[in-house]
Amino acid sequence: MGPNSRSTVWVDQIPGLESTAASVQVVSDDRLPLIVERSMFWDASYYAWLRALTPFPAGLFDLDVVFLIPHAWVFPVWVPLLGSLAAMTAAVFLGRPASRPGV
Repeated sequence: MGPNSRSTVWVDQIPGLESTAASVQVVSDDRLPLIVERSMFWDASYYAWLRALTPFPAGLFDLDVVFLIPHAWVFPVWVPLLGSLAAMTAAVFLGRPASRPGV
């Protein structure tokens, strides 16, 4: 790709890949600094597949870039995992009619 260009690949819209997890490593041929945006679909399976396919993360305390706007937000891997677990737990309990009185 040329400078100041952008490309988006919607993996879930490619026939046969709708339920496939994917990751990418971006490296400059000239080792120049890059700014890369990634999708915000975190859950435990993201890190499990990333670990299965790459050497990262080696542990829960490895640092990962979580956001790049307005600046890099770097956290240990356990932070987004905890957020994912909290979101899944809330979805399970708030989404079950039995957990809501009067429903």
